[in-house]
Amino acid sequence: MKKLRLVVGRSFVVSLGKHWKEHARSVVLLLALCLINVVGCSKPAETSQPVESLTSALVAESWPVDGLTALNSVYFKDRTEFAGNVAVINGVSGPTLSSGASLVLGSQATLAGSVRADVVQLQGQSKVTGDAQLNNLSGSGQVLGTVTTGLALPLPIAVPALPTTSPGTQSIVVNNSQTVTLAAGAYANVTVHNGNGGIRSKLVLSGGVYHFASLTINNDADLRCQAPCEVRIGGRASIADRAFVGPGSNPVVGPGNVQLLVKGSNQGGWPWSMPAAVRLTNDVELRAYVLAPNGTISVGDRVELVGKLVARDILLGFDGETQGVQLPIILEQPVSLTVNVGQNAQFDVVAQGDGLNFQWQRDGANVVGATTATLSLPTVSASDDGAVFVVRVSNEAGTVWSSSATLGVAACAGTDTTCDGQDDDCDGVADDDYVVTCQGDGLLTCVAGVETPVTCSDGDVCNGEETCDAGQCVDGDELVVDDGNPCTTDSCDPVGGVSNIPVAAGTSCADGNLCNGDETCNASGVCQGGTAPPVDDGNPCTADSCDPIGGVSNIPVAVGTSCADGNLCNGDETCDASGTCQGGTAPPVDDGNPCTADSCDPASGVSNVPVATGTSCADGDLCNG
Repeated sequence: MKKLRLVVGRSFVVSLGKHWKEHARSVVLLLALCLINVVGCSKPAETSQPVESLTSALVAESWPVDGLTALNSVYFKDRTEFAGNVAVINGVSGPTLSSGASLVLGSQATLAGSVRADVVQLQGQSKVTGDAQLNNLSGSGQVLGTVTTGLALPLPIAVPALPTTSPGTQSIVVNNSQTVTLAAGAYANVTVHNGNGGIRSKLVLSGGVYHFASLTINNDADLRCQAPCEVRIGGRASIADRAFVGPGSNPVVGPGNVQLLVKGSNQGGWPWSMPAAVRLTNDVELRAYVLAPNGTISVGDRVELVGKLVARDILLGFDGETQGVQLPIILEQPVSLTVNVGQNAQFDVVAQGDGLNFQWQRDGANVVGATTATLSLPTVSASDDGAVFVVRVSNEAGTVWSSSATLGVAACAGTDTTCDGQDDDCDGVADDDYVVTCQGDGLLTCVAGVETPVTCSDGDVCNGEETCDAGQCVDGDELVVDDGNPCTTDSCDPVGGVSNIPVAAGTSCADGNLCNGDETCNASGVCQGGTAPPVDDGNPCTADSCDPIGGVSNIPVAVGTSCADGNLCNGDETCDASGTCQGGTAPPVDDGNPCTADSCDPASGVSNVPVATGTSCADGDLCNG
């Protein structure tokens, strides 16, 4: 039994390279007779209208990274297998394919990837092998990865904008078992009738942009793109049993190069209303990218699907089986360059994807053997000047083309003063004659072929502000760090600059003069004067003085120096050699005369004053009277 096979990529690029030429005129021949039930015979499709460029909005980066992206809901019927990530952008707030659910996996369905959706229902024996970011999970199925709740909605996913669709007035009909080739252009309704007798009906698109009013592919019929094509459909697309939609025989066209952009909506407007915006019945093979933001993509049973689906709602049929592929994404384009005659040239491309194949072209023709990401051109000549190179990058999903890069070849110059990464004077060194100049306070130098400003500053403000003079950096003047204050700690930080921080209160800030006291710092970093030491020791026998360096000194005076204490009654004091005041001999007060009153006054000294007349002066000898 043939199962549904949905192959999805991370994101695919649709790009028209140089290999496309302007269509001048081609004629589509309808080789079959008109059948009964067909309203009239269609004329051959005139294709003289101008060819339209593929829209730049539909490159890889504009498609969501997930394999299936729905605005409102996704429903997997029983036994469907899908390899890739699924995202449902909006929360459950309106009609969905299953009431109250954003994503439903039917019985035994498998999602081999991760999911981001508001409300997820996993029915019996269904499973998600990757992680699930959600707000509500129900059912008996399993999530094998990590379940994270609290998903913010809507998801930050940009859905590609539908380009303008402008159908024409001429309908295209491919009759039973016939083949018609159609050039790019605007047409009305396009119908491919049933194949008969094992011969398939085929509509072959030669490539480019197509505008259809509607698209109907009936049983056993094909729509094939021989080159990258973009089919814009103003109404609905219907693809019946055993039909094929995808690349033609061109091996470099893959599913990512075939895009159906459907503007129409479901009849009746509801997610489950039929016909859907895009309807695939049973046993269909679809190898394309499909965008239907206004309706449902309804996929029948046993459908093989290779590509990417983006829609309002997505319904996958029974017995689906899927795997993933990715169209190449060019991350870095080849860059135009100029080299001198005789030098080597090299173009590079950086691409992302599985199973990548490369083919470089020069002026529209393949370069033999140039099948890697790097194109090396040894020893170029003047004849190579102006050659244009592109690279075709392809894999199972299809083909993308790089932007073009032009090779310039210049003759050797006398000097190499231009900063362009080229060896202009052919001396083996690029830009070696470039003259460094000043730009502001810095230098304008040449680094790897690019003029690059370089600052003169070494990042250390302590050694001064460096400036530029005549293409050279000049040192600045160092900052003054010492503020001359003994009560601060002085330092300089390369970034913060000079700081003068007060030392601890009580720290000595002595001025070297012992005679004015011991100075100390206060908490504000100010040096406070101390108390002067006493010089006079109160000793009259010392000579007292203070030297700023030696401090206080008390030196004994000459021996015999008077140190009188002002008392005449205790003698005349004098200093000895050790600076000690020695007491003198007290004067005699008693003059031995009983007729005088003898005394000593400390200030005036000894006095012998006569007593009053008649005062006895007996000598104690009664014998003498």
